[in-house]
Formats: sequence, structure tokens, C-alpha cells
Amino acid sequence: MMMMMMMMMMMMMMMMMMMMMMMMMMMMMMMMMMMMMMMMMMMMMMMMMMMMMMMMMMVVVVVHPPHPPLP
Repeated sequence: MMMMMMMMMMMMMMMMMMMMMMMMMMMMMMMMMMMMMMMMMMMMMMMMMMMMMMMMMMVVVVVHPPHPPLP
């Protein structure tokens, strides 16, 4: 009887450990996915900013009259 109880306890502990490990892995995966999404969003924002800056530069270059030549 005592042996059976010990075995059951060990099995329960093992199951709990496995569940905890699975949960930790899932959390890590979720965190990694979130980080990747954030990085992608940041990259997209940077690209948009760069495009806007380029457009502004083009507009400025087109709108400004040409400089007189320096002596």
C-alpha cells in the first residue's frame, strides 16, 4: 500500500512537472512571437518614415529654386 501511494505521488509530481514545462515552453513561444511581431512593426514603421523622408526631400528639391553658383 505504501509503495502504491509513493508511486502515485511520483507520477503526479512528474505530470505536474511536465505540465509546468509545457506551460513555460508555450509562454516562451508566445513571447518570441510577440517580440518578432514588434520587431516587424518597428521595421515597417522605420521603412515608412524613410519613405516619407525621401518624399519630403524630393518635394523640397523640386520646390526650391536652384541656388546661384558660388564664386
